[in-house]
Amino acid sequence: MTGSTFDIHRHALPDAILERLASRTDAPRTWRARSGAHLLEVPGAIPWTVPREYLVPVSDEHVGIYALSTALGLEQLPAREQLAITSEWYAWATTELPRDGWWAHVPSVDLAAMLEAVDLQLGAGAAGIVLAAPRIASAAALDALGAVLARCARRSRAVFIHPGIGRPNVDTRFTPGWDAVTDYVAQQHAAWCAWQAWGRARHGDLRIAFAMGAGLAPLHADRLELRAGIETSPDPNQFFELSGIGPSAAAALAGVLAPGTLVWGSDAPVAGTTLEPMRATATAAPRRLLGADVADRLTDLRPTATHHAPLRSTA
Repeated sequence: MTGSTFDIHRHALPDAILERLASRTDAPRTWRARSGAHLLEVPGAIPWTVPREYLVPVSDEHVGIYALSTALGLEQLPAREQLAITSEWYAWATTELPRDGWWAHVPSVDLAAMLEAVDLQLGAGAAGIVLAAPRIASAAALDALGAVLARCARRSRAVFIHPGIGRPNVDTRFTPGWDAVTDYVAQQHAAWCAWQAWGRARHGDLRIAFAMGAGLAPLHADRLELRAGIETSPDPNQFFELSGIGPSAAAALAGVLAPGTLVWGSDAPVAGTTLEPMRATATAAPRRLLGADVADRLTDLRPTATHHAPLRSTA
C-alpha cells in the first residue's frame, strides 16, 4: 500500500493519564465540568474543554501517527509521575491503536530511564520519539539527549520535534491560541537553529521532523549565517511538518529545503490542517521520514476499506 497517506501529527490523551491529572491540584490538571466534559489546564493558560476525539481517536483513511502532546507540561512533573505517564501511554498505544502508529513519549528524567523508555517503546513498534522543542534548543540540551538521539539513529527511527509548554504571560493568558502563534513558533525556530549549529554535525544520520515547518525558521537561514555565522544547506534528513502552514508558506519552504522533505500533519483534534492541496506531502515524504520498514508495517495493518469506526474507549 505504498500509496497510503500519512498524518504524522495527531494527539490523544488516554483515560489513565486523564485520571492521573484529575488527582492533581496544580496544572497540568483536569476536572469535570457540570456538563460532564473534561476541562484541562496547563501551566500559564486558561482551562479548555478536551475534545472527545482527544479521548477516543478516530481511525480514518490516513495512517495517523499519534503523540502525547509535549505542550501539556507533563515533562515538568515529578520523576515518578512522569515514568507512570510514560508507562500509561505505552500501554494505551500498544492496545488502542490497531490501525495507526504512535510516537514514543520520553520522560525528562535521568538518562538511564530515558533510554529504557525509548528502547521499550521502539521495541513495541513506536514510529519514533517525540520531543519538546526546548529539549534540543541548545548545545547543552543536545548533549543531555545525545545518547537518546544516537539510539534512534541506530534503530533507524525518526524524531518529531513538537512545541513544549508555553511560557506564562499574564497579558495574553485569556487570548485563545496566542501561544500557538507566538511562543510555539519561537520554540520551533530556536530548535531548528540549534540543530543547524550543533545537532546536525553530531547526528547527521538521524531523520528529524520539525512541527509547524520549524516556525518557518529555514526562511531565515541567511540571517542565521549573517548574525551567528552558521551556514546551512538543504538536508534530506530534516523534514518539516505542515500543521498550520498554508500552501503559500509551504511553497516558500519548498524553495529552500531539500526536495521531498515537507510532510503533512493535521494536529488533530486540537487544530486541523486541510490536506488539499498538499496531498503530495502525505505520501512519499512521510514514508522516507518514518523509514520503509515502519511505513510498510503500518500500511499493512490497514484494511481495504477507507473509513473505519472510532476506536473504542479505554473507559
